[in-house]
Amino acid sequence: MRERGGVNRRRPVQSRGRVLPWLQAAGLCLLLWLAAIPSLSAQDGPPPLRDYAIDVWTSRNGLPHNSLRDIAQTPEGHLWFATWEGLVRYNGLDFTVFDRSTRPGLRDNGVGALYVDHAGNLWISDSRGNVTRRGSDGQWRVWEHQPGTPQVLIQAMQMDSHRRLWLLYEGKGIGSLDPDGRIAYTPPAADVPMAMSFTKMVVDAQDRVWVGTLDGLVVRDNDGVLRRAPESFGLGRGLVWPYRAPDGVMWIVAGERIYRMQDGVPELQHRLPGQMHMTAMLQDRHGDLWLGTENQGLLRLSRHGLERLPAGLSLPGGRVVSLREDAEGSIWVGANGGLYRLRETLFSSYTERDGLSGDYVRTVYEDRQRQMWIGSASGLDRMDGDGRFHAIALRNQGGKPPSVLSLAQDRAGDLWVGTFGDGVFRVDAQGRVLRTYGTADGLPGGNIRAMSVDRDGGVWAGTQKGVVRIDARGVAVPTVPGMPTGLITALAHDAEGNLWIGTIEGIRVLRGNRVQAIDLERMGGGRSVFGFQQIGDAMWVSTDRGLYRWQNGRLARVGLEQGMPVDTVFQLVPDRVGNVWISSNRGVLRTDMA
Repeated sequence: MRERGGVNRRRPVQSRGRVLPWLQAAGLCLLLWLAAIPSLSAQDGPPPLRDYAIDVWTSRNGLPHNSLRDIAQTPEGHLWFATWEGLVRYNGLDFTVFDRSTRPGLRDNGVGALYVDHAGNLWISDSRGNVTRRGSDGQWRVWEHQPGTPQVLIQAMQMDSHRRLWLLYEGKGIGSLDPDGRIAYTPPAADVPMAMSFTKMVVDAQDRVWVGTLDGLVVRDNDGVLRRAPESFGLGRGLVWPYRAPDGVMWIVAGERIYRMQDGVPELQHRLPGQMHMTAMLQDRHGDLWLGTENQGLLRLSRHGLERLPAGLSLPGGRVVSLREDAEGSIWVGANGGLYRLRETLFSSYTERDGLSGDYVRTVYEDRQRQMWIGSASGLDRMDGDGRFHAIALRNQGGKPPSVLSLAQDRAGDLWVGTFGDGVFRVDAQGRVLRTYGTADGLPGGNIRAMSVDRDGGVWAGTQKGVVRIDARGVAVPTVPGMPTGLITALAHDAEGNLWIGTIEGIRVLRGNRVQAIDLERMGGGRSVFGFQQIGDAMWVSTDRGLYRWQNGRLARVGLEQGMPVDTVFQLVPDRVGNVWISSNRGVLRTDMA
């Protein structure tokens, strides 16, 4: 049986247009932590940045060039990338390149900027001052640079409310393409630093055009004059550039400061010491801010604070040039060294960096006070409603934390802790140790892999030498004929109070003073039992040959032959919306009861 570290907890899932019949997730938990606890802050909003799945593409994966200048998505779902070697379309599987050699083709391979208008048309600029439009009907049209207009890279494009397309010419100022096809261009005044223009330009709700430069912010007001932003803004010179979020809010990045425009003036929102060269910005659907930098990768400002991607990832390097959130909520990052995508996953992970005592987690348990208890090879932790972990002071005879294998709660609210070779601990709701049980108390040595509490408050523990019962009188070994005497792998009481016992040789059920043996081998070859889950009047059994169901005295099975993708499953847990989740060595499976 293969086990990995950390605790995984299912996050709320937004529908993305398809149903996942089963899902692979990193890590195995012997008990799935799938209760969606409303009080946990981790449930609100996106997960920590380290929990995102990351996909990477470079010229080795079909891109014609590793520098991604701009990213856009058209209404039908295609993603488009601007590169120095053509326009690239991505359909979710393959890249298609449009350049001077294709039909339809471009006037120049160096694509500067992309813009999707309200009608779904894709506008493409190039390094020779040409503008191409790919209509929503798939038709292409080109506006070549005209005499008197710069024959240089068009760094950015934005459209105003009159459907004028504004063009930012590298080092030459701005122009516009009118709806009738005319291009208007006036060279900027000498005192306006357009020779040092940056790649960012926006049009605000009043049709003012804002342009970023390496020498301060420039604005074209409604009087048609291009001038520096007012000194009263306090933005300074240096690299200053604008960003307009999907909700219409204007942001301004000035050095290490981020401003939000409020009632016509910038208000300081964030100061990020040491981040002097931010090069791209995105406000996502959660309201979080993603920031690309010149040489420090990707950052995010969210409820988790200022986050960076985990160290050690093999990601495209260089300047982050472009950012885009797609229709499914994934974040696309265009850098000078390639393209990568960050996707939210279904699970959030908790490890030692979050306060856990150890990453090798063996069992989790939610008590009646909705506290989570986590047993690992490094001891026992409690997770409170505020999401913080607290180590419980359990010590074995050697003074070290025991390895915790199983957990159960009795009627008084005390927690019973089964361990690897250190007996059973009884602790109260605050984690104080009330009593320990070991070999001196009659408990067989070895591992306590399973525990269950009966109606009378007795605690049943599964050992390597059969089952024992612990109550106020101490430890007792049942003498009922037919009880197993070897390794116990699972225990559970059903609604009638019967004790279901899982072993490596099938199932035994203690019904009063009688033991019933249920033979699994005759149906699919099951032997090792790992978990029990009662749903209605049926008991579901997780085994090394799939799932078995015992109902009304009859046995049924769902295994490889019925479509299960794996043989060995460890636990089945129903959720509150009709799904069942099944843990295995190859990830977590999700399906419904039907």
